[in-house]
Amino acid sequence: MEIEYTSNPKHEEINYLTNQLSQSVEGVPFLRPFAFFIKSKDKQIKAGVNGFLIYGAIYTDQLWVSPQYRKQGLGSQLMKEVHQLGYSENCAIATVATMSFSGARKFYEKLGYVVEFVRSGYKHTACCIYLIKKLL
Repeated sequence: MEIEYTSNPKHEEINYLTNQLSQSVEGVPFLRPFAFFIKSKDKQIKAGVNGFLIYGAIYTDQLWVSPQYRKQGLGSQLMKEVHQLGYSENCAIATVATMSFSGARKFYEKLGYVVEFVRSGYKHTACCIYLIKKLL
């Protein structure tokens, strides 16, 4: 066997890992991906969010809104959908991580998230900010 590096993994390979992790905990739905998209009439993605349902929590991995559609409430609409999914799946918490340079911390705090902890050590004194919101 050998270790193979790729900077562009295939979706099928990532899905394989996700499925294997999900099956590794017997009797407990462990890890399920989700995504919501806002698309134009011609099916072009203008905004989207994805993440995982993981053991009674919902984790937002990525949230993106096309620059020409920012400041129009699309990100808030998508996060509302994330929270609704979390409620429907009986998730106790919603979590997200963002980098200090992105400016997204205030956005998440307006949605009811609070800083759980901050991890330093990144280049140029950047920090990763971990936020949490109680759902139940």
